[in-house]
Amino acid sequence: MHGARRIKISGILVLTLFAVFFVLPAACDGGSDDSSDTVAASDDDDLSTDDDTADDDAPDDDTSDDDTSDDDTSDDDTSDDDTADDDTADDDTADDDTCSPLYGDVLIYAHRGARTEAPENTIPAIDAAFDLGADVVEMDVRDTSDGAFVLMHDDTVDRTTDGTGLVSDLTLAQIKSLEVNDGGYDDGFPGLRVPTLNEALAQVKTRGGRAYLDMKTDKAAEAMQIAIDMGLADRVFVYSGDWSKLDAVRALWPSAAILPPTSSVEQTNAILDHFDPDPTHFEVTEDGFTPENLAAIDALGAFMTMDALGIRDIKGRAGNTQAWLEMMEAGMDMIGTDFCEILVDFRDSLCEETTTR
Repeated sequence: MHGARRIKISGILVLTLFAVFFVLPAACDGGSDDSSDTVAASDDDDLSTDDDTADDDAPDDDTSDDDTSDDDTSDDDTSDDDTADDDTADDDTADDDTCSPLYGDVLIYAHRGARTEAPENTIPAIDAAFDLGADVVEMDVRDTSDGAFVLMHDDTVDRTTDGTGLVSDLTLAQIKSLEVNDGGYDDGFPGLRVPTLNEALAQVKTRGGRAYLDMKTDKAAEAMQIAIDMGLADRVFVYSGDWSKLDAVRALWPSAAILPPTSSVEQTNAILDHFDPDPTHFEVTEDGFTPENLAAIDALGAFMTMDALGIRDIKGRAGNTQAWLEMMEAGMDMIGTDFCEILVDFRDSLCEETTTR
């Protein structure tokens, strides 16, 4: 029995030893593999976690994008700048509203008054010219048989009145008895009479304007004396193609603004040879509107005037204002016209911001 029990115990020990040396190491090896897998999995998890962290950083980058949105906010600030630009535009509009005329110093004279509005060489024509913005009124001066001075372009009264005859053959009373033709004006001018030079200059003085006297009379000095007596000697221009008339006016009033006409450089030089001292004012004809002649006059520092009568006025009235503009650009100090309202408006529309002289 003891033997059998000893054998049983021995069998148990063998099994125990077998388990210790073979089963447990195998179990441990298998556990080691699992542990490695776990570590690998852990490493993978760490990598995965790192990647996620990087992704988390990416949202931080998105946050930096949000900072960029702050830049967008700065774009909104730029829109504020745009608002400032709008303000600037408002300022520009203000500038447009306060045009600084480029040729505002160019005088406009109304030829025989504003004869588009009233009969030529009459008091209503003088008033209309100043009402329309003219600076100067041109008037033709003739003398009657009894020594009075009246406004009349033609040498007869036939075209502009209901009478006939030479102005120089009629007395002032006879001329005053005539009625000026109304010329088909809408308002009509019933009972209108031919004005004397005294009456015309009195109206110019009342209106604060200036006069351009075309001396068709041979008694230019006597006519000038009327302007002197009325205190207007320095507010009149005196024109004549007859130099002897201008000499007479100058002898009476040395500083008179005489206007000898010039049609060429040669004529300008002849004028300078004749008058002493040199004239300070010149009337430039269409033929004399050349670079050489204008340069010769400009070199004297003289005042230049020119009329736009005829083709230039026709073009300007039709909208081709270049015909007027080139006169201004050439340096004319005064321009004569039959359409003073249109020319005045054109002159005043030329602003320093849009045109260069």
